[in-house]
Amino acid sequence: MAGTSDDTSTSVDWRLLDAELSFIGEYARPEKPAKDLLLDGLDKGLIHWCCDLEVRGDFNAYPMLQITFGVANGHPFFWRRDERTRIELNCEANRATWAGPLIGFRSDGMGNQGPIFDPYASTELIASRVRFHHGDVVNYLVKLGLMPRPAPAMPVPNPVPAELASTSVTPVETGSAIFFKAAKGPKQRVVAEYACILFPDGKIPPDVGASNLHRSIARQQAKEAAAKNEKPPEPPSEDTCGRFLKNYRDLNT
Repeated sequence: MAGTSDDTSTSVDWRLLDAELSFIGEYARPEKPAKDLLLDGLDKGLIHWCCDLEVRGDFNAYPMLQITFGVANGHPFFWRRDERTRIELNCEANRATWAGPLIGFRSDGMGNQGPIFDPYASTELIASRVRFHHGDVVNYLVKLGLMPRPAPAMPVPNPVPAELASTSVTPVETGSAIFFKAAKGPKQRVVAEYACILFPDGKIPPDVGASNLHRSIARQQAKEAAAKNEKPPEPPSEDTCGRFLKNYRDLNT
């Protein structure tokens, strides 16, 4: 019985297995090959991943396998190596196969799903078009001291309109740069990051209040988390959103 992931992205943010291994290989050391580095990061849940998933097992004996399609895709357990399981990588085909006595998943009551094993079961998970979140890989390599932290991208300033170029008038700052200029502290910076997504033209309408912004960010976080089969983070509070909006509007007055 087969199932597939809705995420078919192979953008700069999500790289296929062969491309990510090649990138890691540029920083790996002889005592720790790129493949082992990647597997360690996945085993620890430090690198998000996704795939097109196929499940092979005894669905009649273990009906809980039915939910495996939605849970196993992107779950860290896939990469955990022990005496019960076997993992095979085909890097050229961007494919990975997990084999073990899996019979399904059980919730811990806190939104997390853990695997259930039965020594008599034999289940295979075939992950094709395996992709990894490149930002997670970079952070992991930085944490290990294998590469320097990349410098943050500087906002590209908006060009001065031609009609203002020869005058002494300073145009009002627009675009995403003003969101980050308005953010005071790490909590407001999170608001600024989501403002860039919610208001790509760099302008927050005057009728948007703290509660509206808070709900919009929460919905966006829930959407992103659902795409990765994760629990959404706690959104910035209404007070944080309100302070950010005040700073933003003070800059525009």
